[in-house]
Amino acid sequence: MLMYGTAKAADMLYNMTRPNIVYFNISSLAERWSAVRLQLLPPNSLGANSEYDFDVKYMQWIFGSNPVFMQFMNIMVSLYNGMDVFLIVTDEGWSDMTVESLLKLIQQRYGINAVLINTLEDLQCAEDSIFEPYGILNLDQDMERYQYIMAEIGGIKGGEG
Repeated sequence: MLMYGTAKAADMLYNMTRPNIVYFNISSLAERWSAVRLQLLPPNSLGANSEYDFDVKYMQWIFGSNPVFMQFMNIMVSLYNGMDVFLIVTDEGWSDMTVESLLKLIQQRYGINAVLINTLEDLQCAEDSIFEPYGILNLDQDMERYQYIMAEIGGIKGGEG
């Protein structure tokens, strides 16, 4: 299950000691969650003139840079491995647009819908979303790239190592 919410909601889930949740801080300034920060906030508006334009340029930013792509794939690999993922976000202006775009990208590319968690009741009512068939095809392609980059980082390519 892909979930998102504030640091307060993440604290609530963490204190419930749910063992199957991986936490990633996307935009929260909460110090407690700084160690799990993913660098998925672009440095500016990417020159976008509209919401659609931003969504397109944000996707290009993620898939156009190996380091950013690897950060993004932390989320997808965790979901693929059967973990629940909680994205910690803030509810302030600029990051809202970015988080919305990130969630749209995941939904459109893989068919996974994110669930906003604010309270325990939200979690109890949440429905799990799985990879759609087209999403599995996209994930397979992305996993090939991910594994290729991991091999390069590990020095396995070109007879190194």
